[in-house]
Amino acid sequence: MAMEKLAVNGGSGITARQWRDFWEKVELNKITSGNFQKYLDNPDSVSNRHNLSLISLTKAKKILGRSKILTVVNYNKIWGTRLPESAIGYSELVLDNAAWQNRRDHDWRLIYYGGSAIVMLRNILGMDQACQPCFSHEWSDWYLREQERSWIIQTQAPGYYLINFKGQLKNLNYEEQEKQIKLSSPSYERTDPHVFAEAIFSIFKLSGERVATSWDHWTSVRTYGNAFVRLGHFDFEGLKVRAEQPGIRNHEIRVSVCLKPRQST
Repeated sequence: MAMEKLAVNGGSGITARQWRDFWEKVELNKITSGNFQKYLDNPDSVSNRHNLSLISLTKAKKILGRSKILTVVNYNKIWGTRLPESAIGYSELVLDNAAWQNRRDHDWRLIYYGGSAIVMLRNILGMDQACQPCFSHEWSDWYLREQERSWIIQTQAPGYYLINFKGQLKNLNYEEQEKQIKLSSPSYERTDPHVFAEAIFSIFKLSGERVATSWDHWTSVRTYGNAFVRLGHFDFEGLKVRAEQPGIRNHEIRVSVCLKPRQST
């Protein structure tokens, strides 16, 4: 059986801005035979300036479309917080690439993550199906146990994350998925479970849209039992948080990849 391959950055839809950036880097000897593939994987990895400028929110909306962005303002509205605006740690080239892939059946979204852990979200949302969104009663307490504390409170920094919500790499075990991710782009990583959980709840609270309704995202986080956290199947029953040993292959266990943002300087 042929292995499913992850979509890679780039393609035939090269914009004028991307061409200008490419030739500028060539002229400055920033792109060589040694790092050409690295540039194709992630244009931001080869900069023609000391600090490649990050994109503004206005321009990000123009490139990706408003429906693909959940802003700090949106976040504050749906969660009742008062968080300040945050820089977007991606360049125009990266978002151009994401928009190009979205036109080819992908689902890249720029989502603001406020820093919530799964256990915090569980305390806020509960498991009452009459109050959507919620967590599922299935596998409802294992991650609350003391032995899972090493990962359940280890969240990522708040900020904007560029996440592909198209579940990919089904019917592959964990190691096979890892190989495909690394072959596709060194800039890709599995979306953190806390970021993924908060993101799909935020999307639902903002628009009523459900993502990951028929599949689970397999994360890089190990449980106490040496399995990897998987979560998804976000239907009316609620978000399911489970764990799976790395050897299994299943068409419902897939991967949501994320591009880690750069910090502005």
